[in-house]
Amino acid sequence: RAGARKTNSQLVAQRQADKRSLGAQFKQQLAELIRMIESGRAHYVRCIKPNNLRRAHVFDAPQVIRQLRCSGVTETVRARRAGWPVSHPFEEFVDRYSGVYMRASGQAHPKTAEEVARFLLKSETEWRLGHTKIFLRDAASAGLEERYKVFKLSCKLLLQARVRAWLSWSKYRVWGSASVRIQSIYRMWTAVRDRKAKAVSLRRLQASLRRTSAQARLRTRASAARQLQAAMRAPGPRREFAAVKAGALCLQAGTRRESASAAHARVVSAVIAKEREEERRRREKEERDQLAAAEQERAAAEA
Repeated sequence: RAGARKTNSQLVAQRQADKRSLGAQFKQQLAELIRMIESGRAHYVRCIKPNNLRRAHVFDAPQVIRQLRCSGVTETVRARRAGWPVSHPFEEFVDRYSGVYMRASGQAHPKTAEEVARFLLKSETEWRLGHTKIFLRDAASAGLEERYKVFKLSCKLLLQARVRAWLSWSKYRVWGSASVRIQSIYRMWTAVRDRKAKAVSLRRLQASLRRTSAQARLRTRASAARQLQAAMRAPGPRREFAAVKAGALCLQAGTRRESASAAHARVVSAVIAKEREEERRRREKEERDQLAAAEQERAAAEA
């Protein structure tokens, strides 16, 4: 029952809230909008027309200057330059530029904004201290922001370098373990391959040695069998060979004797023929000499 009563009360309250007038709803929404605007920092944007032709990339300088003067922007810029346009609470200033201060000075975290301002801004005309804020000129604020950007960039680069180094080291460890695993597997595979190759070579060597020893035994037995066969077959063939050899010697002797006799007869007949030819030539020469002498005598007698 209590739960039912509570539910009914909530429904009644929701119905009453829905029955609010449009003015009450508008007032509530306006209050929420004001609270939202006050919770943030207001920034005003002024729109400037670059030209009246509504064309891109066309800039009419006199018209733009006239618009800036009419809107009061030039006077606002001049006033901000002459005064202290930029202000920061002490805590925010210290929190924002403490890193730049520690990086440049090499000291510990600063305690006051004045300490940071005196170190980073050399001239005291560029800044002033209030009760709760520090006031800066535009040039000083731009210089501080530039140094702050450089500091942030260096921090980002350092962080990236550390992260990349950690990632590279992680990859290196993973790759190192993987390379060690690959090396162990490769060494195991090479060892198994070498062992198999050695086993095959050993089996081949054993087979070759066994074949060589078997061949040597076979040759020994074959030579012994041939020697035994020769010893058993030698007497009869030797006698036959001796008889054939004696007959061949006799035949060779007779043949050589006949050939020698025929050669001697040819030599003797050649010598005799040569002597006869020489005798004939000698007689012909003597006859010619005699005829020549007779011719000379006859010539002498006629003379």
